[in-house]
Amino acid sequence: MLGSESAMERILPIDLERVDLKKSLRGYDRTQVQDLMNRAAKEMASLRSELDEAKSENLRMKQELDSLRAQENTLKETLILAQRTADDTRASAHKEADLITEQARQKAVESESQLQTRINDLRWELERLRLDKQKFLNTYRGMLEAQLRDIVETGGFTVVDGEGPASAVEA
Repeated sequence: MLGSESAMERILPIDLERVDLKKSLRGYDRTQVQDLMNRAAKEMASLRSELDEAKSENLRMKQELDSLRAQENTLKETLILAQRTADDTRASAHKEADLITEQARQKAVESESQLQTRINDLRWELERLRLDKQKFLNTYRGMLEAQLRDIVETGGFTVVDGEGPASAVEA
């Protein structure tokens, strides 16, 4: 019941050492009582010292626990911040990847369109060249036929020894 008593009513080791018991005729042996009181006082002093040490250790451990809890909270906050940062970085990377992919698609569509335009231009150029060739051939053929008519109408031409045009006309 020492815990429920106030500090004024508690018995201290010194109280046992200084106790003055009344003497009676039929009382206990004073020496034995005094020895018992001295041993009780020493035990109380030892227990009091252990209690003080335990309280001191308890206070130190509470302070250390508070410090560790503060560190734990800091670590939790740091981990949460790191997770958020990682999530933000991941989202940003995905967004940037999507943007790069979309830009690449747009460039591919644009390149395809330019190449298709170039192919069409080359086809038109090829067709124009075919028409120019045909026109040239027709014009050349017409010119050759006109030359040939002129030769036939003028009576021919003279062949110099070994030259090929005379044999071409005869054929």
